[in-house]
Amino acid sequence: MAIEVHELKGSRTGGDTGRTFAYAVTGTDSDLIAKANVESESPSTYDGLARKDVVLEKQTRAERFVFRVAYGDADGGGKETPKSPGESSFRFDTTGGTDHITQSLNTRFSAASAGNAPDMNQAIGVVPGVGVEGCDITVPKFSWSDTLCVSSVSAAYIDKLYRLTGKTNDDVYTNAGGNTFEAGEVLFLGAQGAVRTSDTNWELQFHHAAIPNQFGLQIADWAIVNKKGWEYLWVMYEDDEDEDTLIKVPRFVYIEQVYESGDFYDIGL
Repeated sequence: MAIEVHELKGSRTGGDTGRTFAYAVTGTDSDLIAKANVESESPSTYDGLARKDVVLEKQTRAERFVFRVAYGDADGGGKETPKSPGESSFRFDTTGGTDHITQSLNTRFSAASAGNAPDMNQAIGVVPGVGVEGCDITVPKFSWSDTLCVSSVSAAYIDKLYRLTGKTNDDVYTNAGGNTFEAGEVLFLGAQGAVRTSDTNWELQFHHAAIPNQFGLQIADWAIVNKKGWEYLWVMYEDDEDEDTLIKVPRFVYIEQVYESGDFYDIGL
């Protein structure tokens, strides 16, 4: 299903000093991608007011999000002046992401109705004879958007952005906000661009997300591994027995590269 963005009827509220619009997004299960499409489709300015924020209001089903887009005075003392070519802005979000894990860092407590609780070797949610259910946790995740005004955009540059989308940084990378990331920590989520209605200049938006590399991860009592931010770690379990109970114990650990890498300086920010 293609991603579609449309403004909800009767959603515009406010007055001369501030306005709020509501947009619905369908066709994706990613709130980040949905938000990026709202930022692309909604005007950066409206009636001289600057777009101040794009906030996820609710998710009504698997692939439908509703966002509120707020417009207001640029600095509390007047309406925004459109950016000139070469001017840019930077917005960030550190609300984190989720990761599904099957191994804990440490089993802090266990108990049994009689005798001793079996040692699960830090496996989470073991179902005897079935598998390891695991759990979802919040992990550090830093996402940001850069907005840049330029006088022109070439087809070759658009193609370069297209081919970098879904790639991780192949070298140390510093974003427009001054944050520095090691190779493998940043994923380029893509870009949007359009000619501004007020002039012939282009407004481009670039979207990134970062997950830190991890070193010295302990898997049970026999493996210490290093994992780059966007690599995928998984554990294979085998049946064993402890305290006369069938348990699952980690036997193999794998780290998979699931994204290609690229040169982020080709983005040109």
